[in-house]
This record gives sequence, C-alpha cells and structure tokens, in this order.
Amino acid sequence: MGSIILSTAKWIAIVVVVLIVVLVVGVTLVPPVTRRFTDRWGATAAEHSAAYPGDDLFPATREISTKAITIAAPPETVYALVQQMGQHRGGWYGWDWFYNLTKSSDFVDGHYSTRIVPELQGVAVGDKIAINDMVAYDVVVADPGRALVLATGSLKAADLPMLSEPDHPRLKKYTHPATLTWSATIAAHDAFVIVTPEYNHGAPPALINALDQLYQEWNYKPAGFVSYGGVSAGLRSAAMTKSILTTLKVVPIVETVAIPHFPTLLDRETGRFMGSEGLEKSAVAMLKELARWAGALRTLRA
Repeated sequence: MGSIILSTAKWIAIVVVVLIVVLVVGVTLVPPVTRRFTDRWGATAAEHSAAYPGDDLFPATREISTKAITIAAPPETVYALVQQMGQHRGGWYGWDWFYNLTKSSDFVDGHYSTRIVPELQGVAVGDKIAINDMVAYDVVVADPGRALVLATGSLKAADLPMLSEPDHPRLKKYTHPATLTWSATIAAHDAFVIVTPEYNHGAPPALINALDQLYQEWNYKPAGFVSYGGVSAGLRSAAMTKSILTTLKVVPIVETVAIPHFPTLLDRETGRFMGSEGLEKSAVAMLKELARWAGALRTLRA
C-alpha cells in the first residue's frame, strides 16, 4: 500500500514539474517568437511601417503594434462607432463576459452598442473615455472620419513635448514654448505635491516625461506624494518616482497620502472625491513636513 502511495505521489510531482516547465517556456519564449505576427495582425508591411496621427506624441520604442481590419462601411460610420466606445458609453465591441469579469461593462445599451448613439457623438480633444472606474483614456486627436487617438496620462495639462529638446535639460537651453513655461512654473515653487495613479506597477509616462524635461529647476526642493489606485493605492508608482527625484536632487519626504480603491470615494452624482478623516490627517502631516523641508533646503537653493 505504501509503495502505491509513493508511486502516485511521484507521478503527481513529475506532472507538476512538467507543467511548470511548459509554463516557463511559454511565457519566456513564445511571446518573442509570435510577436512578429501578433503585433501586426491584419496589417500589410506598408501599413506597419507607415506614420499615423499621434505618432509625434510618443517617442519611438520597440513596443509598437500596428493591427488592421477591413470594415465594409463608410469612414464616417466607422468613426461614429469608434468614438462612442468606452465604459458608461457604447462598450468595446468584444466579449461581454470579459467586460463583466473586469467590471467595465456598464454600457448604455446593456452590452456593446450595435447602433450609432447620438448622445455619444462629438468627441473632442481633451475628453476622457473610461476603460473602467479606475482608468480612462485622454482624447489627444479627434479628426472625424479619419483618426481618433487616445492616450493614458494627462498629456494636455502642460502640453509638454515628449523630451524633444535638442540640448540636455541641465543646460536650460530650451526651444519649445511649452518647456519654457514649464521651467518658469517649477522654478517659482519651493516644494511640490505629486498626485499620481499607477500604471503597470509603475509611474505614468506623462509624469516621468514632466520630470525629465528639467533639471536645475527641481534641485534642492522637497516633494510629497498623494498616490491612488486599487489595492496597492498607487504606492509602486510613488516608489518608482522617488528614485527619479533623488537624481534630480529633489528630497522625497516619508510622509505620504495613499488612497486605495479610490473609485469607492467618488460621489456618484457629482464625481467629487469624498475623503476620510484618516486621509485628511495624513495630508496634514505630509504638508507640515513638506513645509519644514522647504525651509531647511532654502539655503541650498540660494
């Protein structure tokens, strides 16, 4: 009897090891091999290498995917259907079960819309299209019948170029009007409170770009954080940003305000953030410490 149990346990262990090996191989080897095909499904070689609206907003990286689909409808009709996508809007034209699972299925028709919804037309640059209650896209290009470009992160706040200055920021030889305005704004302040969400366990690209634009203007100033997100409360974004700040000679203080599950703190009628006593106390402690550090670092800024 004992030998039978031992033999069964042995085979179970072998099966588990094989499954682990298959999983590791699948995760590490399959994506690089298949990416050449999956990143350009439906697109011709010419379409894959072509320039598109919105390309100028982002630096060229290896993480580029160009996919295409042919739809038997006029461009105006396709555009009308595309611009009404999103949560609390026309849906995502996919699997309803998936969107129910990810809690992004609050659509005007109860499922993805098969009609053009008049009240969802007229999307303009600056509008937001929600993925779910935690993340939304910014509309950065809206050219009816031709192109609709969405991006995560607030690209419109300072209208900063994606680090396209010809000289290193430490030289302060800025050429773009937006960079000059950003430089004057940061130089005029003695301390900062950075309010940030979290994307892919890290800081939003728009925040990193805003930090990278300048150097001397950041030096010898303290910074506090208000981070928000789901279970992690955006803390990984704050931790990643702190390592960048120290390189800019910014002092990130320990006191912070971390807001977990922030959608639950939004008023459903007005969308206004409704904090708590605990968060208020954290904010007061952080601001007091920020003021102390701002005064202490003043001599280094002179």
